[in-house]
Amino acid sequence: MTWSEGDLVNVTNLNKKLITRLGWFNPLDYGAVGDGVTDDATALQATLNAIATAGGGVMYVPEGRFLFNTRLDHGADNLNIVGSGWGSILQSGVASGTAFYINDNTSGGSVINGLLLRNFRINGSGTEDALLRADYALDGLMEWVYVRGSGGIGFQAGRGQNFTVSHCNVRQNKGWGIAETVDAQGNAGQTFRVIDSTIKQNGTAGGGTGGIYLLAGAEHLVRGNQIEGHDYDANCRGVMCLTDGTVISENIFESNTVLIEVGSLNGSYGQTVDRTRNNITVTNNTGNNGTPAEIRLVNVNTINWRNNAFKNTTVTVDETGNKYVDLQGLNAAALVTNEGDGKVFSSKDQLSTSTLELQRAFTDGDTTPDIFSMTAFRTANTAPTSITDFNRGHSGKIFFVLVADANTTFVNSSNLATGTGGNITPASGDVLLIGCQANFSSATDRPRYRVLSWFTASTDVAASSGTITMASGSANNGTTTGWHEVAPGRWVPYITDPTP
Repeated sequence: MTWSEGDLVNVTNLNKKLITRLGWFNPLDYGAVGDGVTDDATALQATLNAIATAGGGVMYVPEGRFLFNTRLDHGADNLNIVGSGWGSILQSGVASGTAFYINDNTSGGSVINGLLLRNFRINGSGTEDALLRADYALDGLMEWVYVRGSGGIGFQAGRGQNFTVSHCNVRQNKGWGIAETVDAQGNAGQTFRVIDSTIKQNGTAGGGTGGIYLLAGAEHLVRGNQIEGHDYDANCRGVMCLTDGTVISENIFESNTVLIEVGSLNGSYGQTVDRTRNNITVTNNTGNNGTPAEIRLVNVNTINWRNNAFKNTTVTVDETGNKYVDLQGLNAAALVTNEGDGKVFSSKDQLSTSTLELQRAFTDGDTTPDIFSMTAFRTANTAPTSITDFNRGHSGKIFFVLVADANTTFVNSSNLATGTGGNITPASGDVLLIGCQANFSSATDRPRYRVLSWFTASTDVAASSGTITMASGSANNGTTTGWHEVAPGRWVPYITDPTP
């Protein structure tokens, strides 16, 4: 290293040479003041430009509040922004658009490598559309960064490609706290991770935003985060997932009106597009909401749900488009599913308030309803309808049918034995327990279905669990071992070991 005579006595120049030779660049050396009043945008941009010219380096943000009133840009490899803690503050004064844009590839820029954001704080002006954005940053890492006060999105990863957000604090942004989206070229990324972070009080009242938004790409991970919304927000989402192959695991949810929403349908919950999601995993999450909350599974092809525990939460499954949704160990306040052709079932239900709403309505006028996967149904016939058979049962299957109209007749035939020797037309509010004794339709297998118990609304269906009389005309084969709530406040005896 070569020194001039002036360097020997000028400590500022000495420090600047040492830092520059080590690849560290300090905005103070480019004219920044850091007092939170002076506009340091020119100095900060000069620092970023110097790093780009050098082929990479560290922009060291010392303690102070570095205000920038115009957008900052950087589009080269090997950018590190490192502070000395949350006292190192980049303060946006940008009125609109993106405040700090890393790799804006609107004009066709390519991937950037080596992005590291660590140990500083960035505050929003409250009016920008996104506070901090990085597009197509391959193998990037953001850790120990505090992102707060954006007028829109806190941190936006466009085409997040093997990018990790870890141990960050993202809060009080008016849009999504973190959003994984397409880049400026419309391309989606893969393997974007948000782990071990605090995502708190993001979104505005009624805005439909919230904590984490996964819009594009696939194989993302949301794990080990504290995700807290607003009690006052009528539509605050904890995690909105519109991507395939995503894992949502080991998170703690609190005060979100919608804890998790997967998939979308045009016109459903404010969505304007259809997005069918595949291979979603939701495991080992917990929710502790003081006010009623919801989990929405909309237009999902396959979902793996295991070992989740949500307090005061209803799981809503919109069956239209849902296929093979296994909610094993549901452990929520209630399960509600809307009509459709989905294959939704819940194995080993653990409903924390023992409330199970009827899972699927038979199609109006259907004389051979589908009973695949589920165990509780209701009729919804607006005109006289005679049910003669059921589709896709299997040997040993037991299911409930709540008669929710006065138009349904069950026809005693070689397909269905009513237990009375004739046709039956239950009253509205009656519940039938039906068993399937064969998979096939040959004559020797008939009748395939048998009414095991007929619980009449007037005497057999109780408002609470307790001692109630079995219907005198029903074939009550089996053992009554407890009570089953087939709808809120509608209890019937639970029968095990039935003999169809």
